[in-house]
Amino acid sequence: MLPPSKMKKKFKQLDDRIESIKKSPPHLKKNEEALAASVESLVSTGQKTKAIAKLQELEEIYFQWKRMDKVVETIKRTTQLLEELDDKASAGVCYANLAGIYLQMAAEGQEDKTNEAETYFKKALEAIGDSDKRRNSYLLGSLGNIYLNKNKLELAWENFEKSLKAMQELGDGLGEARGYANLGNVRALQKNWDAAEEQYLGHWNLWRKMKIDQVLPSNVNH
Repeated sequence: MLPPSKMKKKFKQLDDRIESIKKSPPHLKKNEEALAASVESLVSTGQKTKAIAKLQELEEIYFQWKRMDKVVETIKRTTQLLEELDDKASAGVCYANLAGIYLQMAAEGQEDKTNEAETYFKKALEAIGDSDKRRNSYLLGSLGNIYLNKNKLELAWENFEKSLKAMQELGDGLGEARGYANLGNVRALQKNWDAAEEQYLGHWNLWRKMKIDQVLPSNVNH
């Protein structure tokens, strides 16, 4: 009989082998076909929640294949089912995920996907509403960055300002500091140097305060 250490190593090798087989193209293809058939069957019998779970498994397979077109297609199908179930918050998260994927595509050279990202960030904001202030703040910040890159500076300002306000209401100092920096970037691009300096100072003062707050407790303990 093998000693415990070697048995553990053997089991680990076996687990790794099983995982490797699961991720192999033939196995994934077989899984894809089975999952796709299962989704259609579940949808046809009105079992939408179970169909969504299967779609999420399909999405993972497409991520492993780096088939972002199929990932997008699958998330859109999931979103459709969530909307039919009137689960707006979850649909909003899917919209945000789609926007993030389109942004990644744009960063990799498909610049036309920026418009898709903008559309889905807006859809996410509309779907989520006031149910998740932190997520809303991130979405607004992402929209602000899109407008900044498009040189639509007033729209960038508007979204960054809303994002900053949400972070202030949440008491998120780091998010608030980031918001001031974003606003400073807008004013700098507009060559409004005094206003840019004001925002950058807001960022710097908050950042410095957070650093001091982190240091003080350790000093007190000494």
